[in-house]
Amino acid sequence: MVTHNLRIIGMKWKNMRNFEQVPHPKIGEKKLNFAKEGWTLLQIQNNYGKTSTMHLLRSVFTGVRFPRDELKKYRYRKGRNDWGGDPEARAEFSVMLSLDDENFEISTSLDWKNLSQTFQTYREGLGKRPGWNPPEFFRSIFEGKVDFAELLILDGEKARKMNRNTGENTIGRAIRQVTGLSSICDLIDENGEEGKISELIKELEQTVGSGGKKTQTLEESLRLCVEHREWAESERDKLGEELEQLNDDINEIREKLNEFDDKYATDDEEFKLAVDNKLKAKEELDSEVKTVLKKLFNPGNALGDNIWEDVIEFYTSQIRGKLPGEATGDWFREIVEDFEACICGNPWNEKMKKNVLDHSESYVDSRIMPRIKRMQKKVVESSSTTTVGELKAGLDALRRGYMRASKKEREVRKNFSSEDRDKYKSLSNSQGKKEERKKKISREFDYFDSENRDFIMYHDLDRYTVTRNMEHNYITIKPDRFEKIINISEIKKVEQNLRLLKINTGTSAKKANGAILLKRILEESIKRVLQEIQKEMEVEMNNFAKKMPGVDFKIEISESRLIFINESGDIQTDANESAELGAIYGLVSALNQHSDVSLPIVVDTPLAGFGKSMSKSWVDVIGDGFQQGIGLVNSGEKDHLRFWWTQEDLMLYTFLREDEVVRTERGPDGGDPSGPMFIDSSVENFDLYGIDVGYEKKSAKEEL
Repeated sequence: MVTHNLRIIGMKWKNMRNFEQVPHPKIGEKKLNFAKEGWTLLQIQNNYGKTSTMHLLRSVFTGVRFPRDELKKYRYRKGRNDWGGDPEARAEFSVMLSLDDENFEISTSLDWKNLSQTFQTYREGLGKRPGWNPPEFFRSIFEGKVDFAELLILDGEKARKMNRNTGENTIGRAIRQVTGLSSICDLIDENGEEGKISELIKELEQTVGSGGKKTQTLEESLRLCVEHREWAESERDKLGEELEQLNDDINEIREKLNEFDDKYATDDEEFKLAVDNKLKAKEELDSEVKTVLKKLFNPGNALGDNIWEDVIEFYTSQIRGKLPGEATGDWFREIVEDFEACICGNPWNEKMKKNVLDHSESYVDSRIMPRIKRMQKKVVESSSTTTVGELKAGLDALRRGYMRASKKEREVRKNFSSEDRDKYKSLSNSQGKKEERKKKISREFDYFDSENRDFIMYHDLDRYTVTRNMEHNYITIKPDRFEKIINISEIKKVEQNLRLLKINTGTSAKKANGAILLKRILEESIKRVLQEIQKEMEVEMNNFAKKMPGVDFKIEISESRLIFINESGDIQTDANESAELGAIYGLVSALNQHSDVSLPIVVDTPLAGFGKSMSKSWVDVIGDGFQQGIGLVNSGEKDHLRFWWTQEDLMLYTFLREDEVVRTERGPDGGDPSGPMFIDSSVENFDLYGIDVGYEKKSAKEEL
């Protein structure tokens, strides 16, 4: 349920990149006002400062300053013509916002000469004061949370990197932020970071002081454990860096391979047809795989008619029967009253009996009977529709079709020049080797980094953590054992236990034990809540993302990135750029649905990576997914989105120079435009801007 509304009201630039003073005090719109509900499109020529504006917005929203060595990039750039700005002045940028009923403004000033950045905040009733001091709720959402701001102030490059940064937990933190759980999660250890309760335990540990031999042994073990954990973290980080580099290399190779295909597809109709046929055959095969999997889930198809008839006959008889009394809640009362000892062999005491009876309803759901009856009825009413042999035959036929199409494509590729064939083969081989290396490094990275209990247990990563020593809480304290552990979460488990054992030798034991108990309860509770939220978000995210062409796989959410699952249930590591971006946009829309605050979204060149054919899908996913949206577009994207802004009530602005010819984006003489930049709000100029650049296009007016 939305409890707060945040909106961006307007922006101002002064001596920033190509902006002299925008809005200009004498030319064009005197204020840049955004629609509080719906979308505002800002048409800004490439290299005028769209990307810089996105960086400035993230800094202003989060209160995070730019690195000193980056400040000069925002200096006013005087063109070959005098545009009227001051290249020696500080660069300034302001954002006007509203949170519920309060309007406020955050400004930043970049002194590129002295390499410093400052903030100023205007609040109603308080005036303009130095520093980053927004309303408290805004501060709680955004302060220092650059990764969260990047999800709402989003460009294609950030979206791609967001899903490829191995070891980063951008997605997990964003889910906690929009659901209001981040402040509670700060109390516990998550994603390699210690919570406030662990910090408290460390403080209590300092009160123990030096003790006897037992304490000294624990101190030495703790020191060695910390060193071992730091070693494991450094090894994990090395693997993470290699994974990022491999991702960049693989994407670069894919782009080069695509360039080959684009080059020959343009000039060779046979090659284009072969590539299209291969893609079509692959789509048909993938679709059939999905259908076969669904049919295999019908046990009637898998077991065959003869066996299935016996199953139906059995369940028909069961429907008329009743659930045995032993499976009801009375079973727990019976074992308490009729047996002298618990099933574990220990004699009953009053506390044990009370605990069993108080929780008996938790063990057996009162709705179990109708559920079983529904299941039995479903079995009886089901029937086999095909056989496994028929399913296999259909799949084999499509597989052979795909193989023939692939072979044809390879044969046509022989028309490449020998030089191009050698380059293509070299790139393909390099891609294969790097993808194999990526799989190996990803697995090793997960050995160090994973916190998933199933993964840890399956790979025996807790082998050296657990002992039979009850005094040590069944966790090892011996360096010769814990130094064999490579999983960081398991090492931290040993480290935390050593701290607790050390504290137990002093007077702070009760406080520490209470803190540990509280942490365990919170960890379990938060884990369950987040799992439920995550599953709900996955459903919504997939519903959004499936509207984007190319997203033909299931998407799962992990802490650090999105995981793509193909029809056969395998992880797909080679999602194309448009599918990857579609998934990220789907995630952002799902996050917005779960947020307890109605948030705006700002997007830069939103169709980058998609192309004209996917513009309608982008509008369906993002355009309709947020109550306020601001899009920074160039004239090409404006043209691709013509179906949208001509049919719906959007606010439209064009940034141009005083002497700039609207249709050409150039000066009257064909050179660089001159004069100060200003903002035009007319629909006609928004439509005509850049209409003659590069290729023939028709305006909305001309089309009508």
